[in-house]
Order: sequence, then C-alpha cells, then structure tokens
Amino acid sequence: MKKLLKAAGRNWITIWLILAVVLLVSFVSYAEYMERQSRIGRVVANTSAADRYFTSDYLFAQTTELHCIYFAVNSVESACEISFKIRNYDPATPAKFFNKELAYTLTAQLVRQDGTAIGQGQLGSYAIGIKRKNDAEYCYFGEGNYAAGSGYRLVFPMNAADYFDGNTKEEREFVLCMDKQILIDQPDLYVKLIAAPADRNLDTLQGILGVTAAKADLTQGWAGSFNDSTATAAYDGFNYVISGNGAATIKFGWRTDRFEANRFVLEDMAGDIAKTETETVGGAEWKFIYIRANANDTIENSVVTRYGVERYDIQLYMTGNADSDYNDWGTIESYVFIDTNAQIP
Repeated sequence: MKKLLKAAGRNWITIWLILAVVLLVSFVSYAEYMERQSRIGRVVANTSAADRYFTSDYLFAQTTELHCIYFAVNSVESACEISFKIRNYDPATPAKFFNKELAYTLTAQLVRQDGTAIGQGQLGSYAIGIKRKNDAEYCYFGEGNYAAGSGYRLVFPMNAADYFDGNTKEEREFVLCMDKQILIDQPDLYVKLIAAPADRNLDTLQGILGVTAAKADLTQGWAGSFNDSTATAAYDGFNYVISGNGAATIKFGWRTDRFEANRFVLEDMAGDIAKTETETVGGAEWKFIYIRANANDTIENSVVTRYGVERYDIQLYMTGNADSDYNDWGTIESYVFIDTNAQIP
C-alpha cells in the first residue's frame, strides 16, 4: 500500500490528467445524448401530431396531385362547380383535431396541366372564380387584377369565420367554378390551389383542379366512378363521383373495413338518402345507402320545391392498411358497389 501511495505521489499529474479526460468525455457524451433525445422528441411530436391536422379532400402536403373532374356537357348550364374542403383534423383519426387557433391563406393560380403558370393575357373570356359555399358571389380572376408579369394569381379574401378556433373538429367548404366553355374547348386551363397555414408546424397543402367532359355513357342515365387519376397509398382517401340525368334510385355501398364515408357529405345528402343499411357480404361488413337521385327540378304550382342534383361527390377515407390494401384500381374498385337501377327494399 505504501508503495502504491508513493508511486501515486510521483505521478499525480498523470493521474489527474487521466481523470480529467474521463470526466470530460462523460460530460460530452451525456450532453450529446440529451440533445439527441430532445431532437428525437421534437421529430416524433411533429410527425405524430400537428402536421396531420391540416388536411383537405383535394389538396395534399408535399405533393401536387392533379384532379380532372368529369362533367356531362349537356347537364351543365353555365359553369362547372367543384367543392373542396379545408379541415383542422385528420380523417384517419377523426377523434382528434388541432386544438389551437388556426389561420391560413388560400391562393389560386391559373396553370397548364403540367403546373406551368399561365402568362398574362392568356385567360381570354373564360370565367373562373372561388367563393365560400354559402356566398352569393364568386371572387373571379380578371385581367385588371394582377401586376404585370405576375401571371394569374388570386389571394382569396379570408375573414375570421374562415379560420378554426381550436375548440372542435371542423371543416370549411369552398367552391371553384370554371366556365362551361372550358369544358367544351379543353384549352389546357387548370387552377392550382394552395392552402398555407400560419402555424409553421403544419404542412402547406396544394393541388391542381380542372374539368373534363364525361364519357358519352355517363351522359345517359346515372353512373359512378372514382375521380382520382392515380392510385397511391399517399392519399387520405379517394373521391367517388355519382352523376347523370333524369331520375333514378341508386344503391351505393362500401366495405367498412376499407373505407369510411365523409359524414359531412352524407349529412348534406340526407334529403336524398331514402334508406341506410348494413350487410355482411362475403364475410365482410358493407354499408349501403339508397339515393333518390333526380337531376330535374321539382316544380309544384309554378314554384321550384326541389332543385335537381346532377352530381354527388362522396369522399371515402381509407380504413385498411395503406401499404397493401390500395395498390391498384382493380382492388380499390372492389371495395365499392353501385346499382343505378335499384329498388328500395
């Protein structure tokens, strides 16, 4: 023991340096660990919470999807109207919502199908506008509203009622109208919509919308089809369009383990839904609705008692495995059913 103490006395400087290095390394390692944990915590919080609580049915984050909406030429009076929604929740987890005040801007730009901005003076006489669902007037693109060289870019005038107060799950509905002549001429004219949230933890949403003439078989009677141009698991869900002329009873259904219909859409359709039922088909649960569709106005004593509805847009949110259940259209279409000549049981 005395020999050890004596040796330590002769080499105390060396021992002190070794201890200092060990302590320094330990401190640096702990600091790096705490920073890494903090960084991981921030990433997890951002990924699993806020960034999915600003969503839309046609606009998406980190991509620009093209949506060509079908309209039957002979059923459009003067303009094609496309409804789109902005939400403060993720339809995949509808029980949760963004529980803070949420403001955002809504910008529209005229583009070609490939997303290239349309130059000044190329709008011509086509009328294109945006409004809130319940507004009486549209806010139109116009030749005199833009600075030279800026192209056609319209910032929709928002007000406090358009924002979310964070107290409940909500959605805001807007309508894009495009001149019927665009449907006839097909001038490669589209609208890019951008919804940008004020909260930096949320993703900006965007998408390109346009109109195209429905196939000839869709102009007679009623028919239904998915509206999206590509099948991808990156979607929240899919848009199913039922459109046509005249009157019909339509039975429409979906597998509940693969899709959930937007309840707000079903509430809007409530006046036309005659019956709802659930059945087990091939071992899977299906939900069916019977729609009394009529594209013609109902007139009694020279008064319109019900305006005709020529189109139903139904959002179907994915409830299955996004990585394996929605990889091709054949599979996706097998999850829905439509009979346009149904009888109500």
